[in-house]
Amino acid sequence: MQSYAPVRYLAGVTFFDGDPKENQSIAPARDIATKGRERIAQWRLGSGAEPVWLACRYLDTGISLVRRLPASYIRNVS
Repeated sequence: MQSYAPVRYLAGVTFFDGDPKENQSIAPARDIATKGRERIAQWRLGSGAEPVWLACRYLDTGISLVRRLPASYIRNVS
C-alpha cells in the first residue's frame, strides 16, 4: 500500500539580511494588493554585506524551510 504526504500550502516568505537567528528580516520595498486575497511583494536584496537568507512558511504547520541564497541569485536593482 502506498501512502501520500498531505499537501502543504505556502503561507509566506521572509528574506533575512544575514543569519535568520539574528532576526534581521528585510521589509518589502513594495507590497501591492491584487484582486482577492493575493498580494505581490518586491524586495531589494544584496545591498548589505551579509548574505541573504530565505525562509518559506507553510500553512497550518510549524514548518519553515530556510536556506542561504547563493550570491548569483541576488540582483540589486536601484
